[in-house]
Amino acid sequence: MGKRLQTAWSNKWGGGHTGESTCKLTFEVQWTDNHPHHTLDVFICPPPPHPFICRANSGRLFENSSGNTAAHEFGHLLGKKDEYTPLDPDECPNRNPVNTGTIMDDPSSRCFPERLMIQFANSIGSQIVPIPEYSHNPTQCT
Repeated sequence: MGKRLQTAWSNKWGGGHTGESTCKLTFEVQWTDNHPHHTLDVFICPPPPHPFICRANSGRLFENSSGNTAAHEFGHLLGKKDEYTPLDPDECPNRNPVNTGTIMDDPSSRCFPERLMIQFANSIGSQIVPIPEYSHNPTQCT
């Protein structure tokens, strides 16, 4: 679970300013009970017909949650909003953007446009810089 979370968000973009060396943005999961920065509870999911009881969020995962789900939920810790169309039309009827193809739309996505990292870069006083090894394809996600 932690490995997919780390590889999903790491080394897609870098931080830096004009004239500076680029510092690749990498993320590392460190599981600890000693003064954690964030608490994550992991539960056993009861068998169907309880699909919404087992709905993960940034503070709750389940023993069968995938690394993709963990990576999506980590995006919320970076300030990202869900970008999928809600199953219940009354839930977030004005959600925008939706169907973007990013990890915040589809947890299995490998698509991380620059806009997903701008808020994080701003919070550390930096600017987003492309990493040559990662090529974002705007025709696949926005």
